[in-house]
Amino acid sequence: MAKNRSPVENATVKFVQGDSACLVLGGPLDFDSVSDVLDKVEQQVGEQSQTLSSSGQSLIIDLADVTSCNSAALALLVECKAIANRHSLQSSFVNVPAGVLQLAEVCEALPLLQA
Repeated sequence: MAKNRSPVENATVKFVQGDSACLVLGGPLDFDSVSDVLDKVEQQVGEQSQTLSSSGQSLIIDLADVTSCNSAALALLVECKAIANRHSLQSSFVNVPAGVLQLAEVCEALPLLQA
């Protein structure tokens, strides 16, 4: 069955600067969208990394706006962590969907999401 959505239109990545620096992921995180989301994360983190490093802020990756996800979301989160590390940024995740946490536990990747 063909899907009626474009991952570029539905998956979102936005940077929000407040008391903390937050990268908000939204929409579906699945095999159709994670490549586009990953490109957007790389771009946003690259654009903000110098400001975050100089201010000593860590990066919070918030999944509150995620509408659906599958195992591709776990791979995306691991890669998000690697992107932050490449830019010498501390990062953490909030509002991770329960299914992704369960999969991470089974795959023994949970410490990566909790570190």
